[in-house]
Amino acid sequence: MLCSSITWIVLLVSLATAFPRLDPKSLQDLLKRGADTKDCPFSHLNAHEKSKRQAGFDPAAQRVSTTGKYAWRAPTAGDKRGPCPGLNALANHGYLPHNGIAPATTIIEATNKGMSPSLSPASANIRGAKLTSLTAYGMALDLGTFLAVYGTVFNGDALSLTPGYSIGGPANIGLLGGLLSGTGITRTPSGLSGSHNNYEGDTSATRGDQYVFGNNDLLQIPFFQQYYDAIPENTPAPEQYSALFRFRQSRFNYSIETNPYFFFPQFAGVLVTPAGYAFPPRMMANHSARYPQGYLDKETFKSFFAVTGEPGSFKYQPGYERIPDNWYKRAVGTEYSIPAFLLDVLEFARQDPRLLSVGGNTGTTNSFTGVNITGLTKGVFNGATLAQGNNLQCFIFQLIQAQAPGVLTGLYEDLTKALQPLKDSIQGAIGGLGCPQLMELDQSLYEKYPGYKKNPAIKIISHDLVQASIQHRNMADILVDGQLDVEVVRSHFPALKQNQIFLDNAGGSQVLSDAINSIRTYLEETNVQLGASYNIGQKATQKYNEGLRAAADFINADVSEIVIGPSTTQLYANLAQSFALSFPANAEIIISSIDHEANISSWVRLAKIRNLTLKWWTPSPSDQWKLTAENLHPLLSEKTKLVTCTHTSNMLGSIHDIRRIADEVHTVQRAMLCVDGVAYAPHREVDVKALGVDFYSFSWYKVYGPHIAVLYASSSAQQHVESLGHYFHTPANTLTIKLGLAAASYELVSTIPTIVSYFGSSPSARKKTWAAIAAHEENLQAILLDYLNSREDVAIFGETNKEKEKRVPVISFGIKGRSSKEVVEKVDEMSDYGIRWGSFYSKRLVDEVLGCGEEGVVRVSMVHYNTEEEIKGLVEVLKKVLG
Repeated sequence: MLCSSITWIVLLVSLATAFPRLDPKSLQDLLKRGADTKDCPFSHLNAHEKSKRQAGFDPAAQRVSTTGKYAWRAPTAGDKRGPCPGLNALANHGYLPHNGIAPATTIIEATNKGMSPSLSPASANIRGAKLTSLTAYGMALDLGTFLAVYGTVFNGDALSLTPGYSIGGPANIGLLGGLLSGTGITRTPSGLSGSHNNYEGDTSATRGDQYVFGNNDLLQIPFFQQYYDAIPENTPAPEQYSALFRFRQSRFNYSIETNPYFFFPQFAGVLVTPAGYAFPPRMMANHSARYPQGYLDKETFKSFFAVTGEPGSFKYQPGYERIPDNWYKRAVGTEYSIPAFLLDVLEFARQDPRLLSVGGNTGTTNSFTGVNITGLTKGVFNGATLAQGNNLQCFIFQLIQAQAPGVLTGLYEDLTKALQPLKDSIQGAIGGLGCPQLMELDQSLYEKYPGYKKNPAIKIISHDLVQASIQHRNMADILVDGQLDVEVVRSHFPALKQNQIFLDNAGGSQVLSDAINSIRTYLEETNVQLGASYNIGQKATQKYNEGLRAAADFINADVSEIVIGPSTTQLYANLAQSFALSFPANAEIIISSIDHEANISSWVRLAKIRNLTLKWWTPSPSDQWKLTAENLHPLLSEKTKLVTCTHTSNMLGSIHDIRRIADEVHTVQRAMLCVDGVAYAPHREVDVKALGVDFYSFSWYKVYGPHIAVLYASSSAQQHVESLGHYFHTPANTLTIKLGLAAASYELVSTIPTIVSYFGSSPSARKKTWAAIAAHEENLQAILLDYLNSREDVAIFGETNKEKEKRVPVISFGIKGRSSKEVVEKVDEMSDYGIRWGSFYSKRLVDEVLGCGEEGVVRVSMVHYNTEEEIKGLVEVLKKVLG
């Protein structure tokens, strides 16, 4: 079989097309076939590319000129600039014509056989032009040729004596040297800006989806910020590329979740879209003796994308892309080729096979489905037979040939002539293979994808959704003038699409879509024992460690100071057990009586076992049952060893001044403070160092993740913590070793980085997000509190003031002469509001402090994804229920 550069593309595209209806074994068979093929050097590709990338640094050979005739010049009126920043930069520096109309070859055979040594003058000019990517960026001839030829055939003029295309919008008459003068082309070619679905596609790294934004050229700052944040610093370019996987995956998910017209075709989706993620670290990285494989620093990245300013205040000037001064391309002999590019594509696809899918949303968000291969080929091929013999190559070559006329119809007067080079090359590739004859395609299967049809009737979704869609998945990037865009917030939570209004969030919040996807990915790809040296074992360990680091970063702790466990209750039980031998028999423990039982029962049990003195810390109604340093002070003595309390009661919602309480506790030598932050963490930033606590815990399933929890113990406090782990786990120098007991579900720990990044990519970004959340939640609680305070028959338990500094939106109340259970059940009958009655594991508070009886209180617990309209609606329902 003829093994050309195209074959590499074909192998990958065929996997993409087959994936939607292939079972995992069939997909693995296809990947294995690629690795075992003897006709192509796939089995040697990794070693070949690895040796290429080990070249040294030659500054004279690698420096790219940005002076003289290659000095940067801004585009002027009429110059074409489009969706590709690399091409825009080449035009701005004179490596391509400054007007943005670039010549390229129509000789498709060159992709297979290389350039002929004997060329016509016109062809010689073409070769010189297309080698500019090799000259400036270190792109190999095979990749540069294929991209140029494809762009010319589908978006330019393939029959002109000077074939080429516009790197931006449609080229005006005459710009290609007689473009429309008898060459056989019937209309002005679209250029790259008009190439949606045949060259440019959805889920770009930095641009918005066509049918959401109405523009596929312009960089969107929030997406750029996400890319910028995902690039690790002081790291070689190959590792920088690998680090972009989560970003790539999140952008794919984002298009599915926000663009009802999302379509992912074979070439524009599966092959071209990944270039936006691979090309910057692979070809825009600066090379040096320190980084011979390249390093993409943040300033270089901004320069190539026409962005200035600092994170949080980036500015984008379209068309002003620039090659930085003192910039050095890839070393000679390490040019970025089709095989190298496909290795990069496959690296991400192996982690998430959906990236090889061909399909799209079917007119609504989250409706992504793949193309059925059997139906598409009318039974000639199916997922199983594609892995047999040469069927894979047969299928994809015939698919390209069968689909090309439909794509190009109306562009050329003589379509047969325009397609002849493509047809010849396909015959050369599959001739003699005994292919099943694919006579026609059932392209009606694509009709269910409105994004495929490129129907002019498709309107830009809406101004509001456009504004929502350009916001970044990180919360810090969806702040508009410091306020939350709540509709965008809600788009991160799949459960909110149901006919249920969730106001029982203190019992467990809804889960972020990224967290859900992370669980699936972990179980599909890295579900092995931690600590192994083999590849997947290393990846599993890395994901677990990333989860620990993210959890520590979230609360400003060191990784050695935290442990992940199944629940806050379990973690406190482990902590109490570890204390069993460290407290003297006459020690005193002070326990808040308004806490959740998780921060009570373990300490009561410890006191009983060790015969410790137990003191109850019970605030009075005159303080609105609020814990303060002042009402703690009388309970402290020189025998006090531990004080426990809640940051915010899961019923009362009042915020306690933990810093002042911690200072008061620490007036007693060696006394420690243990704080339950479960009801506080979903609403406010937690900084354990600023709080001055010794122990702090909360549950991630209250903070938009799965059912796990984290416990913090300061380094000094850990001196009192005995290890519960196996005897051979030495030294026991981390809290995880001491108290973890292998109880942290690995797949759930892998979600923590997605949760943390949701709030922002840095502590400063997260601080802005928390401020916006607090302001929004203040508005929510004000609506309900104003109504409840207006009724004489309602008793609010906890802080009655609506100010965000004093409470979080967890509001409990009772109604004079009415059963809490009856009120909630009436709300259930009349509406979709989900509120609760009961004691919520704060049984001592309900029974002994509030005296509310068996049915407890009515609780409404809000979070930032709730809307003001929802709370106003609840008030109207309560008016009907309460009369």
